[in-house]
Amino acid sequence: MLTMTLSACGSGQADDTANEPPGAETTTTEAAPADTTAGPSTTIDAIGTGDPSSPLENPEATGRELAQRFFDLLSNPNPTAQLEEFLSPAFQLQRSNGTFANRDEYLEQPASVSRFEILDDNFRAYQDGPVLTVRFSVAITETIDGTELRVSEANRLGVFLRSDAGWKLVAWSNFNPVTP
Repeated sequence: MLTMTLSACGSGQADDTANEPPGAETTTTEAAPADTTAGPSTTIDAIGTGDPSSPLENPEATGRELAQRFFDLLSNPNPTAQLEEFLSPAFQLQRSNGTFANRDEYLEQPASVSRFEILDDNFRAYQDGPVLTVRFSVAITETIDGTELRVSEANRLGVFLRSDAGWKLVAWSNFNPVTP
């Protein structure tokens, strides 16, 4: 399991790993204060060079980096400029509460993520030409439309498109929390 603890102020939250099964691996990373002037991640952009349709060496690793990049952008106090670069003009968002937004609507009021943990055992990525789809579960604390939500496990689905300009997020879906 990969645990990411992020805070725009640079102070992380402690993760409770007492409920982890014996031998479970957990990596906790605390984000430094966000640099809102930094450009897109060179790691992800480098993956987008060459023939956009060429097969990825490891679609799952690339998908994980792209999903993490989206959450990292949302952890910045003012992510709009970076989101403008990362979101495709065709971007669509579907939230678990039934609301939705296109690119312009989302840029007006993006979600704010203070903590997330991508759960490894459910992460899958599939590539078809320049398109990469990812599905996974995440534990997340985020603020949407002024309301803070803490979810211990919820599913996400993302669609990314690779072009000569690098990766763009085309679609993102949030699903209701998983209930036992």
